[in-house]
Amino acid sequence: GGHVAQVERDQEKYRGMILDLAQQVAAFRSEHPHHLTAFVEELDRRLLLLSDEDLVLRAFPDWPWDKVGAMRQAAARARELSSLCASLDAAQWEPRSSIQDEL
Repeated sequence: GGHVAQVERDQEKYRGMILDLAQQVAAFRSEHPHHLTAFVEELDRRLLLLSDEDLVLRAFPDWPWDKVGAMRQAAARARELSSLCASLDAAQWEPRSSIQDEL
């Protein structure tokens, strides 16, 4: 039906972008969580152009499914950690003289 036709149009229309993104994902390396998060956000922004991400990308056998999934999961954890760190208010801490007292 119409959905399948749209998926096929997207596969053709975005072929160049998808192949380029697959290469960029395969080559991406960073030890900095903020680089990973920014990369994943931009990747997802571009993939939002697709009518059905899963079905469109199935036509590309070299799409790095596992790496994209791992990157998305790591970026989500990095955002959670960043949010947690931002919520800590060190000014409210009242350190005690010994670690044992902290327990």
